[in-house]
Amino acid sequence: MNLASRSIVRTLRAVFRDVQAFEVQVWHDASIANIVFLASSRPLVLRGAYAPVQRYGVPEKAPVPLPMPAAGSGGLLLTDAYNPLDSIYNPISESMRRATMLAFSPELMR
Repeated sequence: MNLASRSIVRTLRAVFRDVQAFEVQVWHDASIANIVFLASSRPLVLRGAYAPVQRYGVPEKAPVPLPMPAAGSGGLLLTDAYNPLDSIYNPISESMRRATMLAFSPELMR
């Protein structure tokens, strides 16, 4: 997990007993994925297989459980007063912006 994800886990663990994370691939591009975090004060019991879904007619892979970092293995404790995730995500946002610019003709981007 990257620093942003570890920070979210650390923050959730400060409040909730059980925290789990799942990677969900977006669209048909294996290089792009979202992480869904689940947190509860009681143990989370997820029943059944993780089923793939179809979105916009495109099959997506089933959510994949992610290994959770050990307690104390890094990450920032995020609060209302301290939440630097925007600066953590800047390199990712910039690379996505550049990829979008390359995907569309310059006339559309004016």
